[in-house]
Amino acid sequence: MKAAASLWVWMMIRSVGWSVLLLEGFAPRNGCRVIGVCSCFLLRCNFDTADLQDFFKWRVVFEGPQDSLYEGGIFSAVLNFPADFPNNPPEMKFETEMWHPNIYPDGRVCISILHPPGTDRFNDQETADERWRPILGVHSILISVISMLLDPNLNSPANIDAAVHLKNDPEGWKKKVRQLTRKSVEG
Repeated sequence: MKAAASLWVWMMIRSVGWSVLLLEGFAPRNGCRVIGVCSCFLLRCNFDTADLQDFFKWRVVFEGPQDSLYEGGIFSAVLNFPADFPNNPPEMKFETEMWHPNIYPDGRVCISILHPPGTDRFNDQETADERWRPILGVHSILISVISMLLDPNLNSPANIDAAVHLKNDPEGWKKKVRQLTRKSVEG
């Protein structure tokens, strides 16, 4: 007989004008559900010990901030945590289609906080303090990603086409981002 376990996760995320709507375990059999939603939320996850590896895969869903290109949109991403978390960062990948210089075309997020700890001898623009540190948590990741969405870094693009589009045609780039924001809620 499999042993069942329960986990209560309490998070308060109120920053940069974004509301986090849902943080849920991704595994279909883990029985995660939101208990309440307000400026903070409570999440209860039930999972079988045989499925613990699924606990390392979370889905986050959040809405865009007011007065931004992302206002009114609902954005979904998956965080994949490594077995040695918090010593190494999770990977983050948007499920919602995004057009952003710092998000690869397949949805993977490229931001310093998600790079492994230490220095990168091939990237002198990024200091060790900007990279992952075990003291950081999910809230730090989400705040950094939200800031990145609002202030793209054209010096280190992951999506070169989106970076070129933003640099050469800012109004066309904004129009495409708004179209994708509308698409995020249309289904």
